[in-house]
Amino acid sequence: MTGEGNAAAIIREGQCLWARATVRKLTNDGGSNGIGYQETASFFSAGAQFDLGGPWRLGTGIGYENTDLETNNISKSEGDRLHVGGVVKYNPGPLFLAASITGGRGWNNNERRVAFGGFNTVATSETDTSFVSGRFTAAYLMSFGAWYIKPQVNVAATYLKRDGYTETGGGGVALSILESDDTVVSVTPALEFGAQYPVAGGGIARPFIRAGIKWLDTSSFTTSASFGGAPAGIAPFTITSRIDDVVADIGAGVDFITPGDTVLRLQYDGQYGEMTRQHAGSAKLSVAF
Repeated sequence: MTGEGNAAAIIREGQCLWARATVRKLTNDGGSNGIGYQETASFFSAGAQFDLGGPWRLGTGIGYENTDLETNNISKSEGDRLHVGGVVKYNPGPLFLAASITGGRGWNNNERRVAFGGFNTVATSETDTSFVSGRFTAAYLMSFGAWYIKPQVNVAATYLKRDGYTETGGGGVALSILESDDTVVSVTPALEFGAQYPVAGGGIARPFIRAGIKWLDTSSFTTSASFGGAPAGIAPFTITSRIDDVVADIGAGVDFITPGDTVLRLQYDGQYGEMTRQHAGSAKLSVAF
């Protein structure tokens, strides 16, 4: 909201309908002993936020994500994910607190290519995953006229469950993957710098930049598997994938706000670690009501 004459207007929340489109690319080189991969995704979401009176706001949203992942050994996976979530916000003046929960389910079609010696085949599978994530955000606005500084911290916990499945085809090397689950906790302190300027025709522009560090409590995920045609009694083996447990988290963007409090936000978000790089660009339109 423009909030002329209000020193806390930059952090102030309102009542609106919103829609957002996001594209991202994630690259993981696999480290010294792992298999690298890259994933591209497009994400579309929409929702509403309601003024409950005083400093309280309630929001809800739904989203659809389409993903395309390919590993360095030419295996690939195409998937769809559905997200739903809600958030409660408390915003008395320069203080901002928010608690949110998001859940969803994903469906993937996979191809795993196997080639060694004169043997060459493709094993296929369909996999389902589900997830629940809770997040708490705290921020405080320090305003200096047209400029501001906003220290903030995000604490999140995500539970991910992967259903078991058995590949088809594969000429004797098809895998049976057991069900698995993981819980990941992350903490991300950050500092945001920004400003606001009047624009021709009315309204304002608010450019901003954010930098922080994200810590995760785990860096590896293990799944048990066995060959589908293996005799009974053969113990399964484990497959381990790795991610960075510390990454730099940065963002930059600009809000264009009309006198009627319609907001267009253009934003870049990036994460940079030893093995991983993620780049995301988004556009979000919010219309006050």
